[in-house]
Amino acid sequence: VTLIADRGSQRAHRAMTIRRGSGGDFRNVLITGFNNEAIDLRGNGLAHLVANGTLKFSGIAMHATGVHPRTPLPEERGEQDDDDGFSEAAFLLGQGRARVVSDSGLPLQATNALQPVFTPERSVPNLAPSAVAQGEFWNEGASYIGAVRPQSRDPWFTGWTAFPPD
Repeated sequence: VTLIADRGSQRAHRAMTIRRGSGGDFRNVLITGFNNEAIDLRGNGLAHLVANGTLKFSGIAMHATGVHPRTPLPEERGEQDDDDGFSEAAFLLGQGRARVVSDSGLPLQATNALQPVFTPERSVPNLAPSAVAQGEFWNEGASYIGAVRPQSRDPWFTGWTAFPPD
């Protein structure tokens, strides 16, 4: 998965909000440009979902994301705590499931609304991708962070997408 936002947006936004009772296995996700936070886990029981393996993360790259881009997972205190004290930063960064990276590998045109370029020019540096789940419908040969193989000449989405002018 590649999640891209325009960091200069006037609206606060986050890449992912995962609410109580949700499960999933998030691997090799590239997050860039979100001006609020990268991932917010909300609701009671998150620690249980993480502990029993219902909710998993690995190979998550966070670039230029967060109110302060080097801290994409701010601690929630007081009224801001929407997950019973669960720390996204401790869970994701502290246990190596995610990393703040200084280079997304994406070209500047990735946020162009009319003619975006989603194919990375290079791999995300200093972050090894996680092995893809076997026996699923995913591309088991994918060995990169994000939705598109870096420097791909014919990305999988060719012919599937259009960006018409407003």
